[in-house]
Amino acid sequence: SFTLVGVVVLLARPGQREAQLFLVVGLLQATLFFGRQVGHFPTATGAEWLGWLGVWPVAVTICLVTWCVLCFPEGRFLSPGWRRVGLGAAALAVSCSLLSALWPVEYDDAGVVTDHPLSLGGADIAATVWDAVGHPVYFLLRLLWVVAIAARWRQSDGVVRRQLTVMLAGDAQWLYLYAR
Repeated sequence: SFTLVGVVVLLARPGQREAQLFLVVGLLQATLFFGRQVGHFPTATGAEWLGWLGVWPVAVTICLVTWCVLCFPEGRFLSPGWRRVGLGAAALAVSCSLLSALWPVEYDDAGVVTDHPLSLGGADIAATVWDAVGHPVYFLLRLLWVVAIAARWRQSDGVVRRQLTVMLAGDAQWLYLYAR
């Protein structure tokens, strides 16, 4: 859906930043999906690398979706303060993705059965750090969506508010289900 929305908006408004961000998210989501499919049912040579591609970019992808929310609908952050929040989120996400790229800390959660293509020492330490940081970062990024939508709502007109209502309803439902 990110890809489709990005294409439709770019056809109507060539060069629109939010649509470009949507396309990047769509590409990353397709990469994750493909990599996980191979990682769940490996049959080809090099499957461990494809399975790896289905796991480690998760944090970066969630962060870019967060940026889509933070920059909606114009493709710009609401203020310099929100830009700092977005950059902080990116730093956390890149750190999580780097940890996941180097060690198989997310493989069980992703259900990927291929071996991790890298064999680095310190896997126990990486797993401990991941357990303390990984999922809390994911949750905080998702919680940030609701806060960002509410902040954007306060500064928007009726047209943007209708669009934000759809986003807020979907995200509020996710938070309700996650909290149960």
